[in-house]
Amino acid sequence: MDIPVHHIIFSFLCGLLILAFVIGLIRRSLLQERYAVLWFVLALVFMTYGWWVSPVAAVANWLQIGDVVPVVLFLGIFMCTILILELYLKLNEFAIKIKNLIQEISILRFELESHKSETASTIHDVKDEDI
Repeated sequence: MDIPVHHIIFSFLCGLLILAFVIGLIRRSLLQERYAVLWFVLALVFMTYGWWVSPVAAVANWLQIGDVVPVVLFLGIFMCTILILELYLKLNEFAIKIKNLIQEISILRFELESHKSETASTIHDVKDEDI
């Protein structure tokens, strides 16, 4: 499969743009390293797309699809779905942790209020005895 040179250059420049953006996010501590690996791989895929299209063409031929574009789009959608699933699982984990923290804070507040009221009644009893 022959890809036009301007497509290869455009893909390479998009990969460089993603790579620069990810490095900037990491330097400002806005992106965790565990997610950075995924974005680095995505940038490398964009940068090398023009040179490794033959494996995608082989998959397209195996699936009896006449063009490579639907296979690439499907792979992109599949990767996005996996990423969304992973982020949803992380969101669920954080929601459970937040719920547990709220419950612990409520228990601590209740104990603090109980302790304050006991202390206040003890102080009031001591003052009454002095009179």
